[in-house]
Amino acid sequence: MLSKINAWLHLWLGIAAGIPVIILGITGCVLVFEHDIKELTTNYIQVTAQKSEEQLPHPRSINLLKRRFLIMKLRVPGIMVWTNQLK
Repeated sequence: MLSKINAWLHLWLGIAAGIPVIILGITGCVLVFEHDIKELTTNYIQVTAQKSEEQLPHPRSINLLKRRFLIMKLRVPGIMVWTNQLK
């Protein structure tokens, strides 16, 4: 009789203690692989290819940027600040 009660208690206490452990394991895996799961379930990282006529040739792009923007780098202790001034 005592062994039956012991077996029954061992079964149900093991199940009761095992369920939180399983839940903690699953949520821990979700947190660890959160970035990979987001990559698989969303398409925010995908990039569409542009047509070649929409892209500027490299030297032309550089010259356009030099004409349009004067980029100055200001040094502040501990912080690097970039400012763009239109010309």
